[in-house]
Amino acid sequence: WREGGKQKAPFGQVPVLVVDGHTSIDQSGAIQRYLGRLTGTCPADALLAAQADALVDNAGELFAISNPAANFFTGERFEAKVAAFQTSFGPRLGYFARALAAVPDGPFFFGATPMFCDFTIFHHFQIAELLIPDVFSEHAGVKAFMTAMANLPGLSDYLANRPSLSGVGT
Repeated sequence: WREGGKQKAPFGQVPVLVVDGHTSIDQSGAIQRYLGRLTGTCPADALLAAQADALVDNAGELFAISNPAANFFTGERFEAKVAAFQTSFGPRLGYFARALAAVPDGPFFFGATPMFCDFTIFHHFQIAELLIPDVFSEHAGVKAFMTAMANLPGLSDYLANRPSLSGVGT
């Protein structure tokens, strides 16, 4: 990145997915939808796909409040950012819990099969759990969703073998 990668990125930032060694796709949403189409995790129905996009966009808004707390602050400033995150995340979590409950054949947001939006939400919810370990204690459906995601083949292997985070807030 420091040796010229930034200048080669379409808009000088990450994430960037390079396909076939030469075609670059930037922006998380574009990458997610592209991979969703390739993996069959993007709903074929246009209305369901739009609903999945809306879930991703709502989850993406969590990044603005969780990322600074998880990655940039220490000590009292970290504690203040976590408290602000908790205040903001609580109501949003209720909306996600309601969306999960609206599909009785879950545990995922569109039923028994995960869609690309589930992976995005799982990622942001993991950050929430990192900041507030018992954040889902009052949301059984969200806890079931998190467990189902963590147990998916491939994802469970990744989670078991990825590097551990350390030093958050210190």
